[in-house]
Amino acid sequence: MSKSPSTLRQALALIGFIVITFCAPLLGIFSKPDLWYDALNKPSWNPPGWIFEPVWSLLYLVMAVAAWLVWRRVGWGKALMFYFIQLALNAAWTPHGRRMDAAWTPHGRRSSLVRTNSAGRWQKSF
Repeated sequence: MSKSPSTLRQALALIGFIVITFCAPLLGIFSKPDLWYDALNKPSWNPPGWIFEPVWSLLYLVMAVAAWLVWRRVGWGKALMFYFIQLALNAAWTPHGRRMDAAWTPHGRRSSLVRTNSAGRWQKSF
């Protein structure tokens, strides 16, 4: 029977998971949407801009706690390997996606078409 990690080790691991998880969106600080995003024609049900930061912060916190719970239950393994891979891809995508949108979109028109087309292809694949 394996001995469970000490309370101190578990607390430090939780803090570590939170810190590492919150490193992923840090790149977004340096690549915030510019005026091109404000110029997009958004639907009436589009949430207000101020809501995104608290919602994304909560999402990343829940992701960190979930990863920590996986670590507590099964230790380091494939699940956490995939978690950290998706976290790295998420970190890499944030500045890339925003640069791509800003470069490709005269007033957001192409961006909307690309996203609509991508979403359509994704739905057809199921």
